[in-house]
Amino acid sequence: MPYVTVTVFAVLFTFALDAITNSLDISRYTWDWVQYIDMAENGVTDNPALVSPYAYRVLPPLLAGAFADVTGKSVVAGLRILAYAGVIGQLVMAFALARLFIKTPPRRFWGAFAVMLMIAISTFNTKFYLFDIFRTDPLAFPLLLLGMYGLCKRIALTTPRPYEQCVD
Repeated sequence: MPYVTVTVFAVLFTFALDAITNSLDISRYTWDWVQYIDMAENGVTDNPALVSPYAYRVLPPLLAGAFADVTGKSVVAGLRILAYAGVIGQLVMAFALARLFIKTPPRRFWGAFAVMLMIAISTFNTKFYLFDIFRTDPLAFPLLLLGMYGLCKRIALTTPRPYEQCVD
């Protein structure tokens, strides 16, 4: 049940934060998002416009391109969904990871929730990715936290005093 509460909070927080966050004006500025949109629209094979290092960050643009192909929506809509998924996933995984380190039941939920709130109000980890939806990084943060969660769970299964191993 705590994960349902946290996920609902993460979704509502992300939508609320996006409502008060301006968006990157792609008609006025030129950043590396040009490369990511090109990869989403034209793929990575037989694409002469690929430029390093952007050509190595293929997953988010290809997912956005696949979303556009399947739904008929724009690549930008696909990138926005990926940004939302990254921010929401990051918040939920921060909660899950923090919860591993808090053993007192009454404090377990609220302590982990406080850690999640610290991430939520951090400008770079949330607001910037809702401003610039073209970044490839938002999907990396939840995956990194998932890896840490898995590592700590594995150590917990194989070590007598597991959480000391995670934080040393």
